Amino acid sequence: MPEENHDEWKELRSRVDSLGSAVFLVAGGALTLSVSVRVNAKSFIDASLKPQVEWSWYLLLASIICFVLLKVSLIAQAFMRHAMKPDAFNQVVCRTNIVGWSIGVIGLLTFMVGMCLMVRAAIGAVFT
Repeated sequence: MPEENHDEWKELRSRVDSLGSAVFLVAGGALTLSVSVRVNAKSFIDASLKPQVEWSWYLLLASIICFVLLKVSLIAQAFMRHAMKPDAFNQVVCRTNIVGWSIGVIGLLTFMVGMCLMVRAAIGAVFT
């Protein structure tokens, strides 16, 4: 599937970049804040919340890694666009788009689940 409308693809990639930046900001901030709270309030947090907090950290880290990989794949795709002949690029672009979409969806899902677990743990810590 050739990318016939280049401007629409540039707009889509710009939105992916914005989403990735938002995930970096929110996930990184949430990790930093929750780790510092966990270290400072070690004795105040119930042990039953530990698995939720740990999983939220792993999932938020996974989302950051996924979005870094997504940005790398977009950069690689842009490089291939200019380095390859159009026919060769059009044969490869479908596969690279599938890889990019897969990484992006996994990153978004891990971000959402990680944030939900972090909120559940925070609610449990506040109300126990």
